[in-house]
Amino acid sequence: MRTIMRTTGRRCDRAREYASLRLDGELSDFERALLDSHLERCPSCRVFADDLVGVTDRLRTAPLEEPAIAITLPRRRLVALRRIQVSAAAAAAVVSVVGIGTLFSLLDSSATTRTPTAANLASMASEKRDFRDLRRAVLTTPHPERHPGGLGVLNV
Repeated sequence: MRTIMRTTGRRCDRAREYASLRLDGELSDFERALLDSHLERCPSCRVFADDLVGVTDRLRTAPLEEPAIAITLPRRRLVALRRIQVSAAAAAAVVSVVGIGTLFSLLDSSATTRTPTAANLASMASEKRDFRDLRRAVLTTPHPERHPGGLGVLNV
């Protein structure tokens, strides 16, 4: 007999959950049929479902209340996420510059001799300056949460 009561208890629990979901229009046709079948056989769940409809109707038709006191929520801070995004963008920029520089140097070295010429050395020095300037630009980005209106050094 205890097994029957447990099964009935689980069925009643499911029926009560379905009764709540039906009020929000979230039941499938099959679930609605299961609920209707259970409510025909179980007076306790039928009373629960009827009461639930009444309470829900009263809540949904009640006028909105204004709180007596002002409620303020703290602002969410997404500082850590912003740092990760900026760090990822900086890393992507650095990888792109290094990759493009490597590609150009490979293309240049395959087209010319292996011996560095004055033009090759000047080109490599220029690439190095460009890379350094890009790195500086990426690492000194504005951080409004630490320095409103100013520049701050990014901690990577």
